[in-house]
Amino acid sequence: MKGYFSNLFILGHKNRISMHTKIKLVVIGILSACWLLPVAQNTDDILSSEKLIGKNLITNRDIVGKEFIFPERIEHTYLDTISNCMTVELRGLFMGGKLLKNNGDFMLYDLSNRKTKWIKGMNYQNNFIEQHGNFIFKTSLNKTYCLDFETGENLWKAKKLIAFVNPYLKIGVGYTPFPGYILNDDFEGVDLNNGNTLWKRKLNYEDGLNEIFMINDSVAMVVASGLHTINLKDGKGWDYNAKTGARFGNAKITEIRSNVLMDSVGFYFASQEKIVRLDHTGYVLWSCTLPKELTSNSHILFMDSTLFMINTGSASIGTSQFKQGKPYIAAFNPETGKKVFLSTVDDRRGKMVNCVIEKDEILILFKDRIANCSVLTGALIGEKKFDSRKYGDIDDFLSNKVFFRNDSIYTSLALSDTINRYVVTTKGKIVVINPGLEVVREYEKDQLYRYYLRYQGLRFLSKGNNTIVIDRNNKIVATLETSRHAQKIGSKLYQVGEKSVLEIELKQLNGN
Repeated sequence: MKGYFSNLFILGHKNRISMHTKIKLVVIGILSACWLLPVAQNTDDILSSEKLIGKNLITNRDIVGKEFIFPERIEHTYLDTISNCMTVELRGLFMGGKLLKNNGDFMLYDLSNRKTKWIKGMNYQNNFIEQHGNFIFKTSLNKTYCLDFETGENLWKAKKLIAFVNPYLKIGVGYTPFPGYILNDDFEGVDLNNGNTLWKRKLNYEDGLNEIFMINDSVAMVVASGLHTINLKDGKGWDYNAKTGARFGNAKITEIRSNVLMDSVGFYFASQEKIVRLDHTGYVLWSCTLPKELTSNSHILFMDSTLFMINTGSASIGTSQFKQGKPYIAAFNPETGKKVFLSTVDDRRGKMVNCVIEKDEILILFKDRIANCSVLTGALIGEKKFDSRKYGDIDDFLSNKVFFRNDSIYTSLALSDTINRYVVTTKGKIVVINPGLEVVREYEKDQLYRYYLRYQGLRFLSKGNNTIVIDRNNKIVATLETSRHAQKIGSKLYQVGEKSVLEIELKQLNGN
């Protein structure tokens, strides 16, 4: 389920777009027949200077950072912690800053020696860049080039899109994407040292490739029209095929499936037609039929000795949310698969936003109302209309990483209250809901801080483009001009601006 103020896993101006979005953009770019070739500009050395960035309130000393200023707007950055080098995608604007340029530059900057190692021209309409450790890939439709880390030159080419990389095994998984078409194509293991094919494996992904993740040191789980395991060294594994998509005219509805829940025995997974439990060999231990016409994207989780399924009533078409089926809550015996209950939720106002399962009830959020149901039967206990005109539509539950100031102490807002629930609205308000589902208090978002980083017992709380640092006693010890998008690499903090990257040595916080 989504969470407010979700964490960033990469350093950059914005989150990376999804795999399917990239594929779609590349296809559109190629079909547009834009043949202008990008030419790398001459940057010489990137400008760098010291910048006052904060204050250590214990030592009363200034905190100084190093700012690296680039010649063009930064689209995205990635920092390799081993080489201490930073890849930077530069992409300018035109039409008075309203539109992105198709062409720009892609460069590798050496932070230790303060110099550009190499720079290449980049056509963003036809290509996108991915980096995994010191493996840098440039992809155009269904071709992937691996770039030499030292020179930026092409090392090898694969005729597949590299969908997943294990940098420790130095093996990638490649496949051929064709959005909107039904495929049963070969997946390939790619030796990242030379681009050679290690193995081939035919997998069904007619309902889209959803995700790939490691389940142990050498085996990956592929979620695509069901579940498939792949030993990255030889391509072997088992297949469980399931329906996770549907047609809507000429479009493809995807993401009609749950997360993969793992335990010591194996895996739990829900598709459009059934929820199953598999052992580690892919054998179906049990299955329970689901109402196909109702089922959509869902989330499964354990609560005590019960397996719950929260069906949201939505799925995806491309990158857009799409109303699919009907919200419902179901519960199952995890050992036998016997259905305890399946209770639909009135969706006259749209899809379920989120829910939380507690000991006695399930609290459900819709954009303009709140409901609670029994965890024993799924039956509706109560429902209250939410004043969307006054507060805005309900967006989500408040993360426990949101802090507020009480005198000189900073405390988690949600964790400080064991009775009420806190929700976030589209107007930026934090609303407190009591057990009777009534609004009893509200906060403005600018009154609160977001906890985003921990370093040697210190916690970093942001509000806008400013950060306060608190100690173990929840008291402020330093201030920084950084936002919640800043990322820690080792003992340094990096903040990306429009045309610059700021590096802060966190050891300056010591001495307290």
